Amino acid sequence: MQSAASLTLLTGLLASAPARAGWELPLPPRPAGAPGGHALAQAVAPLVPPERETRLAAEILAGNVPDFLRRFVPVHAELRTAEGAVMDGTYHVLPDYLAVGSDHDSFLVPLSPAAARAIAARLDCVLPTPKMVDDIYRAAAVKLAPAPIPPSPQMTTVPVFLEHSDSVAAQRAEHLAAHPLGALVAGHKKDVVLSARLAERPGRVAIYGWHRADGAPIQ
Repeated sequence: MQSAASLTLLTGLLASAPARAGWELPLPPRPAGAPGGHALAQAVAPLVPPERETRLAAEILAGNVPDFLRRFVPVHAELRTAEGAVMDGTYHVLPDYLAVGSDHDSFLVPLSPAAARAIAARLDCVLPTPKMVDDIYRAAAVKLAPAPIPPSPQMTTVPVFLEHSDSVAAQRAEHLAAHPLGALVAGHKKDVVLSARLAERPGRVAIYGWHRADGAPIQ
């Protein structure tokens, strides 16, 4: 399952109510000596999922997040009220999925919905809805093609997560000259999303996205 958390202030997490200066994640500076993405992936690989997510959440909230991933990108979209009225709106979303490490050594971290929501709440953000995921994909300056990993018993292990993260990094590197880090990227992961259907199916996960080049989501 190659899904990940996208934060909209409300991106890919959603924006908080009051606009903060510069629209940046409210995180401390990355600590000197903080482990890079690859070293951290190796450190958490032996842990069971709850312990792994506790460690990753602690690293994120301590500021071990790439610099480019701290600044939100505006996404303009058409919104519809419950009464059916249409209005123009703006989401402020992270330029990529949540990652740990540095600009040059990062690890895209798959998270459970509970862990993703907890991190989002601490950062005054929200997870996106399927509509927001579609809006973000349409607005993305860089649209990466999905790169599925063949199903196996190992596909939910950290080594496979890291393999996929490195595959995405190689795709992203092909666009750096035209679109440096910080440009909005989409298409390379499935989103953990908010959905009203979760009320009908407690304990389940809502996943959406992984858009093909024609804009249609795989899931």
